[in-house]
Amino acid sequence: DGQAKIRKNTTQVSIKSSIVDLDLNSNVSPSVLTQALKKHFNNYLSDTIYKDSLQPSATMKIDMALHNPPILKEVFLDGLEQMDSVRLKVDFDESTHQLSANLKVLHLQYNEDKLDSLHLNLKGNHENLNFDVGWEQLKTGPLSIPKVSINGSLKDQKLTLDFDTFSEGEKLAHIRSEAEMRGDTIRYHVNPEGLVLNRNSWSIPASNQIIWSKKHVAITDFNLSLAQQKFILSTSIPGVAKDHLAIVFENFNLATFTRFLNTEKVLANGAINGQLVIENPFNELGLLADLTIKDLNVSEIPLGQLTIKMDA
Repeated sequence: DGQAKIRKNTTQVSIKSSIVDLDLNSNVSPSVLTQALKKHFNNYLSDTIYKDSLQPSATMKIDMALHNPPILKEVFLDGLEQMDSVRLKVDFDESTHQLSANLKVLHLQYNEDKLDSLHLNLKGNHENLNFDVGWEQLKTGPLSIPKVSINGSLKDQKLTLDFDTFSEGEKLAHIRSEAEMRGDTIRYHVNPEGLVLNRNSWSIPASNQIIWSKKHVAITDFNLSLAQQKFILSTSIPGVAKDHLAIVFENFNLATFTRFLNTEKVLANGAINGQLVIENPFNELGLLADLTIKDLNVSEIPLGQLTIKMDA
């Protein structure tokens, strides 16, 4: 059973079925609503509050629930093994600059891919937008990503993010970072306090930053270190005359990154040394590589030493 009414000053959609229940109500047309939402998000990225006085202030409410009757698997999605309680609610009022959204997916399995306890919460007003998203576990192919929590806020053209992952109740990673947007330029910075990678506390200079624009990138003090391990991003590698973007490894354990992708088994391990350089990243790309990985292990298969040299 479904009804839809779309006019200049009305958008109403109502669906009641064994697969989906949906109620969508707005006081404007879909095109005007889309523009109102776009302006709402642009307000967080600009010094100016956009408002079209010729258009009525838009409002919108969405209440949707997905169900899993047998016909969904038998006719439409053959690989769907399980889907429990998918619910979405959205409330938007342009005149008061209020926006809220909540998405919950308790359990979803499609063939062998599984997603447990996905949630997304978003709440914004005229000053800031706060959100959190996460899940208990995501399994797809060789990946088995444990509990993830991402909390963030967007205010005055600055995005602040807290990224956390957990395995068996223990913190696997914590990264707090900020991205500041000014015109076509983005400045990215990692907060050194409480930085955790693969259960270990890492260090990075407080002066670290990456500045990225349409035709330029500049990196300062982006040097991650733990004891003898180093992971460095740089745009000023000695001996490279052209504009470049480089990654430098010193005794870096690959599992520092790959462990997050699968906590049940190590996808890739080994100590990597050397550098990978991208020349002219905004023009005709060139690639220079001089890398050595000792005791390389991929999916628990020992491969010994791997050397990569490239000049292209």
